[in-house]
Amino acid sequence: MLLKNISKLVSGTVVAQLLPLMVLPLLTQKMGAEAFGGFSLFFTSTIMLGTLIGLRFEYAINAAKCSSDAFGLLILCILLNIILTVITAVIISILIYFELLNIIWLLLPLSSITLSINQSYYAYANYKFSFGAMSKSKIISAFLCALTQLVLVYFLSINEGAYIGIIIGYAISNLYFCYLFPFCLSDISYLKVKTIFFKYSKYPKLIFPGTFLNFISGNLPIYFFGYFFGPAQAGYYSLATRVAGLPTMMIGRSIGEVFRSRAKAELTHKNNFASIFNKVSITSFTIAVFGYSILFFSAPFLFTFVFGEGWGDSALFVQILIPMFIMQFTTAPVAYSIMLSGWQKQEFYWQVLRLVSIMLSVGLVLLFSDNIVHFIWGISFSMSFTFIVYFLLCFYSSKVSNELYLQKDALRTLSK
Repeated sequence: MLLKNISKLVSGTVVAQLLPLMVLPLLTQKMGAEAFGGFSLFFTSTIMLGTLIGLRFEYAINAAKCSSDAFGLLILCILLNIILTVITAVIISILIYFELLNIIWLLLPLSSITLSINQSYYAYANYKFSFGAMSKSKIISAFLCALTQLVLVYFLSINEGAYIGIIIGYAISNLYFCYLFPFCLSDISYLKVKTIFFKYSKYPKLIFPGTFLNFISGNLPIYFFGYFFGPAQAGYYSLATRVAGLPTMMIGRSIGEVFRSRAKAELTHKNNFASIFNKVSITSFTIAVFGYSILFFSAPFLFTFVFGEGWGDSALFVQILIPMFIMQFTTAPVAYSIMLSGWQKQEFYWQVLRLVSIMLSVGLVLLFSDNIVHFIWGISFSMSFTFIVYFLLCFYSSKVSNELYLQKDALRTLSK
């Protein structure tokens, strides 16, 4: 049963990753670097805002003490989404009025709320052990998004279709969830929602700050590109990171799922999980060095052949960022070490370090040069450095026994 559930989730995730990737070359060729760069900034903002406007209460759904609490948390997430989306819409309207944003950004509140509600329903489906529904929701969202973008952008030459595709994909996926888990407005109680808010308030307090810093520091480079060098360069950078980061999303995280289960078992028996950490790290690093070495030499041909003649700069960006991608791939599978060891505070400090490091490197480069290649080298250095620091944090955490985790595990065993 466990393997069956895992296969459902993995298959849905793989299809959801592959569908947008198949459409991506058609979008880049049709839209061009500048229009695609503008869309990339919008898409990045959608992911950030859509993840944050729920204040991370969706994390609490899987830890809900009963079905009533899980349902209450789902309703709370949806209400927070609506309230914060209205506030966002007002702010964006003001920025558009003063010509600080393009009118297309009026779609951002819609894209972010559909994404956020989708994440909340996804967590609720997980709580209900509806793994098939989770997989289907991903496929529905990815398929309809890719189909809409293909029809509107490629066949009808409507660049705004790239933005609309995101909204339609998540919106229909949400309707699918609503069909599976229906509720009426009479089910919503102000007192119940208020009680749930304070009962699970530790989740936004503990998780939201770190998530916020993670998104800011991780996505800062693309906003810097858009501001200092224009949307076209942001498009080159976005394409480079999406293509070169795909192995981490698909292979690295799959290795991480194996590491997670093995690390838990090793921690229970040995009071640490250093052995499996070392094995997985060596394997991941070997794969990363071998795979990204091939990409380094093949990138110029790959990007021009797949995405068109105008995307050669993305290949150059990939080559400069290779050290960052190697360390990202090596670190991703063992990132759960921080959670397993209870080193969330150290991870928060690392998020601050990454933010400061990126800002310092970018500031120093821009102070002495306006060459975009030097800017890329600055990003590559700062990101590689911070990934190395994160890997070392994971390494040292694997050698330290987590007594709190062991006590909880022992209590769970006794209760059975």
